[in-house]
Amino acid sequence: MAGRYGRQAGSTTTVSPALRSKCCICYVGPGFTLKLISSGGGYSYFSDGMGTEIHGALLSGAAMPGWRFVRGSFTVTAFAGPVVQDYRLSPYDPGSRLHGLYAGAQFATDIWYQPTANVMAALSGSLASIGPTGSLRGAIGYRVFDALFAGPESQMLWCGNFQEFQVGAHLTGFHLSASEWSAAGRWIRTGAAGPICGWASASNIRA
Repeated sequence: MAGRYGRQAGSTTTVSPALRSKCCICYVGPGFTLKLISSGGGYSYFSDGMGTEIHGALLSGAAMPGWRFVRGSFTVTAFAGPVVQDYRLSPYDPGSRLHGLYAGAQFATDIWYQPTANVMAALSGSLASIGPTGSLRGAIGYRVFDALFAGPESQMLWCGNFQEFQVGAHLTGFHLSASEWSAAGRWIRTGAAGPICGWASASNIRA
């Protein structure tokens, strides 16, 4: 089976203690937090067993309670909770490891480092028992217009023998009332054989 291309969109909502600001450094206090994740996308690959191209669609949702630890300019948050994923293939490929509806557990970690008011770095990862599937994202940013951070980011996704690498840019930390918004767009390369072109977008709300 050779991966060909993929596309993805998703959103993340994190409900935390009240968002606060100190000397233009935005942070949330330590304590309980809840992360809600929804995502969906499509992918295609060539099935050697069937001799044709297979088109897949994925929907995923997770609800993960967690705890945030804050020490100076470092914030580390750990999450764990249930996840549900639905894989649909056209035409149906009996050789595929994932097809149909699955429920499992997901674990995630977010790390935020903001040494000054104008510079940030973020690292996040997750691992789900389904597949298993996982992701790893890194980003750096600089404050622009005294309103948000902008900069490059990259993300790696994997599931079994399928891998996907994304590179792009993000806007992080735009405040609207009591919430904080982020968005990103990424270029995608997937699979073990051949380049794949696509587009991924993601949004994040922290309230």
